[in-house]
Amino acid sequence: MTRPGSAIPLVRNITVFVLQYAVAVATAMKLEPHAAVAIIGHAVSGASAGYFSGRAVALMRRYRNFDTGGNSDARMTDGA
Repeated sequence: MTRPGSAIPLVRNITVFVLQYAVAVATAMKLEPHAAVAIIGHAVSGASAGYFSGRAVALMRRYRNFDTGGNSDARMTDGA
């Protein structure tokens, strides 16, 4: 299985980091309203965890089903 590199995972990971960092900064600065900052923080964290968990499950499914099609010599690529 081949996973070529691209800029998409880099941009995705930096976006997640920046969002979580912004929420942490807003929490540390005790910005008003506190409830909104907490809700946004939980939403960003949950969305990140869900995205990466779903991505891992999709990758595992593709990995397990790769040889069933008789493509043992083919290269598996990922567009995302």
